[in-house]
Amino acid sequence: MIDFNFFGIDLSDHMLKVAAEKLKSKKNIRLMNMPGESLEFKKDTFDKVYISGSLHHFEDPYKGVLEILRVLKKGGKFCIMEPNYFFPTNIRAAHFVDEEIHMQLMKRGNFKKWFREAARIYKFEYNIINFAYTPPFPKSLIPLYDVLDRIIHRIPGLNRLSVMLFICGSKQ
Repeated sequence: MIDFNFFGIDLSDHMLKVAAEKLKSKKNIRLMNMPGESLEFKKDTFDKVYISGSLHHFEDPYKGVLEILRVLKKGGKFCIMEPNYFFPTNIRAAHFVDEEIHMQLMKRGNFKKWFREAARIYKFEYNIINFAYTPPFPKSLIPLYDVLDRIIHRIPGLNRLSVMLFICGSKQ
């Protein structure tokens, strides 16, 4: 069995309570309230950092990227999964739901810019992948959506209109 310590970070006490309830039978888990743009960890603390659907809620997503790289150990891996602004329902949410306003920043070009800037401070490599081109509902249509996803993924231009962006890399 692999031994690990897991840290979950959120600004919402309510969401931390929800997570605590779901994870109550698990060990080695610590949930903490803190902003992702200024993590209370020393540099080079973690072997792996994963953030899913949260970066677009940060006041300054670029600072969040810098914090991921700062707390990651040399040789450590990171993954960031965020809604792709260019998917139709994400565009709508970004313009009509106050909490989703920074989703407008979740574009491949911005990630490239943020990582180019971060490369002045940290050495790392990364890859951006578009994935999921169809909504996950209704569930009865998921087999059809899986086929459509495989087709859309191969069409230049259209393949940039995914639901999500997945950025993975490692700190050198």
